Amino acid sequence: MSYESKYFSRAEMACKCGCGTYNVSDVLLERLDVLRDAMQRPLIVESGCRCIEHNRAERGKENSAHITMIGRPCRAVDILAATGREKFYTLMEALKLGFERIGIGRTFVHLDVADELPRPNVWTY
Repeated sequence: MSYESKYFSRAEMACKCGCGTYNVSDVLLERLDVLRDAMQRPLIVESGCRCIEHNRAERGKENSAHITMIGRPCRAVDILAATGREKFYTLMEALKLGFERIGIGRTFVHLDVADELPRPNVWTY
């Protein structure tokens, strides 16, 4: 990892369990910065990097793009989007900017850049 994000700090992208796991894909951070510029408003990270234990606690998939492992950085983020309008706007901007894996949750939009997972793919939780 060598890219320094303009908007997203290490603290907000690190694993939320408190273990400090942090290793984010440069591609993800670059695209998130471009998305933030396009949306012209802060994007609140609900979940970025996850250690394996935290991913299990969150009921994440075993091959989740959130997981940081040796040789594999985190390639996913969940952005807070509480209303239908926020979800729609985030979805539309993310598609314009080349995100090909997008999940729509009850309170968030999942964005990831995992090349080995099926894409293009848009789903709901």
